[in-house]
Amino acid sequence: MKKIFLTIGLLVAAITLNAQLRAFMIQGPEKALPGIQKISIMKFQNSGISNYNYWYQDAYGDNFPNYMTTDLLNEDRGAIKFGKAYKPDVKMNQFIVVERSQLDNIIKEQQLGASGAVDDNEAAQVGKLLGLDAIISGSYKYTNAGDKAETKAIKNKEGAVTRYVTTYTRTVIVEATMKIIAVETGQIIAVTTKTRTMTDKKSNAIKSKVFNTSPTTIDFIEGIRSPIRLGAEVFGTGLLSDNKLNELIKTLVKYQDSFLKNNIKMYEIV
Repeated sequence: MKKIFLTIGLLVAAITLNAQLRAFMIQGPEKALPGIQKISIMKFQNSGISNYNYWYQDAYGDNFPNYMTTDLLNEDRGAIKFGKAYKPDVKMNQFIVVERSQLDNIIKEQQLGASGAVDDNEAAQVGKLLGLDAIISGSYKYTNAGDKAETKAIKNKEGAVTRYVTTYTRTVIVEATMKIIAVETGQIIAVTTKTRTMTDKKSNAIKSKVFNTSPTTIDFIEGIRSPIRLGAEVFGTGLLSDNKLNELIKTLVKYQDSFLKNNIKMYEIV
């Protein structure tokens, strides 16, 4: 007991004299990977597509490894920041991440992925050609519960209904699975699955409002509301079709005409 009190006393004295405690905490990984340093991350497979192949144009599958690479190269990855925690010259990005373009070049040279996903054994062989310790592969899928519509009447100051606005609430459940494959043995040394539910509420329109402002007042001049839906295609394919883009361009040109007519000198798109 005396030793404990002595240790606490010395610690308090040191803090008092130094007036600064230099320390930092690290959030431990879910699984330790000894001997794994040089890695690469493959494009994630969309498991919801029956005729999927590795070269399928898929924005989400491309984005998963990009986000992971950015996180792995973060020098503060895993460090818990709080108060006046101090971390001099300590780098947490301990992995060497080989660019996915090099990985894809090898996959193309080996003529893999044309008829389906690249399996674990093929991934390990590609990793050996790049001199990797491990290769990360993964898949994802999402389900859309559909749009729930809600229509609301908009009234003026006199209480008369001037228009109706319909909003759509969409709930999407995304599930992603990541596997880490040891290149030397071809064995899966770690696997994890994460699920996230996202809800988005949007109006079925693009809107423009014009105001006249002064240092003391904000006066509404006119507004334009264009019923055009962008979310359905974005959620479904990750892209906007040419028809939808042309519709959007025509709408923005209409807004531009309104800006010119009202001599708008400053505008903001949100």
